[in-house]
Amino acid sequence: MTETKRFKCSDAGFKIEGKKALILGAGGAARAISFALSEKIDEIFISNRTEERAIKLAKELQDKTKIKAIGKDMSEKTLRTLVYSVDILINTTPIGMYPKIDISPISKDLLNENLFIFDIIYNPLQTRLLKDAKEIGSKTLNGLDMFINQGALAFEWWTGKKPNVKLMKEKIIEQLGKKR
Repeated sequence: MTETKRFKCSDAGFKIEGKKALILGAGGAARAISFALSEKIDEIFISNRTEERAIKLAKELQDKTKIKAIGKDMSEKTLRTLVYSVDILINTTPIGMYPKIDISPISKDLLNENLFIFDIIYNPLQTRLLKDAKEIGSKTLNGLDMFINQGALAFEWWTGKKPNVKLMKEKIIEQLGKKR
């Protein structure tokens, strides 16, 4: 899966070794990112609007890796508790994606400046979640580089040729700008 190969918090200058993460969502991207993170961090909380899916993903993660993984619901009460016990917050849900750009998967008052916040959404480049996080001083990363790197890896797998990633990024940013 290309998400696993191309997920890097280090792209934003954040070291993940020994940290704890909260992943919002329990779909394919959450699964890939969880497995990628499990190689370097100590504990993962997976929070999803359907708690059963979060628990199922957490169990799969624990069964296949050595990480401690816990599945929870995505209620504000649960998020309020979890967000203060982690170092990394990753949104893998579509909440905040174009055209619904004014919503966030988590209230701004639950965020804190010590969190590294990664939103895999790339349209818009600065989601409501990332804007809120920057306002309180958190380090942030949007989903653009992950999206581009996924495409580059898939292109290479299919064609055997290395793509011009810089050109890909320029063209994607250009196209995203035209959608406004």
